[in-house]
Amino acid sequence: MAPFLATVGAIVMLVLSALACGGDPAEPTAPSPPHVQPSTPTAAGTHRAVPPASRRAVRIVFVDVGQGDAILVRSGAREMLVDGGADGAAAAVIAAARGAGIADLDLVVTSHMHADHIGATDELVRFYRPERALIAGGCDGALRRAFKVARTHVRQARRGDTFTLGRVKVKVLSPADCAGEANEESLVLLLEVAGRRLLLTGDLTGPNEAAVGEICSRGPPIYLLKVAHHGSRHSTASGFLAAVAPAFAIVCVGPNPYGHPTRETIGRLTVAGACTYSTQHNGTIALTIGASGATTWRFARSSKALARASREKGGAGG
Repeated sequence: MAPFLATVGAIVMLVLSALACGGDPAEPTAPSPPHVQPSTPTAAGTHRAVPPASRRAVRIVFVDVGQGDAILVRSGAREMLVDGGADGAAAAVIAAARGAGIADLDLVVTSHMHADHIGATDELVRFYRPERALIAGGCDGALRRAFKVARTHVRQARRGDTFTLGRVKVKVLSPADCAGEANEESLVLLLEVAGRRLLLTGDLTGPNEAAVGEICSRGPPIYLLKVAHHGSRHSTASGFLAAVAPAFAIVCVGPNPYGHPTRETIGRLTVAGACTYSTQHNGTIALTIGASGATTWRFARSSKALARASREKGGAGG
């Protein structure tokens, strides 16, 4: 816990109000660490009191777990984990959850069953004992056993499913069915809160990526895109980006032998007009969305974007 608190003490808070992506974010002259109350997980189905000021805010945390995905969502007293990172990532996820005021989990979502997304999920399930889980396809043996021990109700998700998490409306955009290609059949979530739309894509690629883009093109532009497959050149196609038109993008990535994120993908994001951050460059990234839609960003390390947009877009406060 001590290293985490030290990191939190160095956090840079960035309030994005009418920000254009063409310039570096300005850092406050005297940043102060957020107040973090020590907490321990409660029994499944129970929730600790949420401070009144936080009840209407939604927080989304992209945890720095190295080469892997782990995303926390808190809306009032309701909490969700999307993927749990690779083996060894549980401590980082638990520390980030505590920093976000998360003491237990209502729902665990697994985008697909690759080790860099679910390696630590079984440990986190045993720790938090979530009430429910959504999976895209078959279930890894270790994770299946953890769900059984935790008495978690597991459900296979499909395109068109919807649910709410506090003030967050969630819709499953993919997959329509599962034929065995894990990345292409990643479970994709569209989150809507206070007029903002956020897209969590797992390792989505191929025809399903195009289908998700077509669905998203029918509504307002995506405020935040979680870039698929850690910035692989095989995902995040130009046509997809034209359809979703993200203002901001986050790549969940760490040291790896694959060249992620690739220059091709970062280039496509830049041309599409997205300000792009990564957990490797910026550390754990937390976005808070207030009831009015106003946003606050926090970065555990640098607040400087990995890549700036090549064209000016409406900012976080607009």
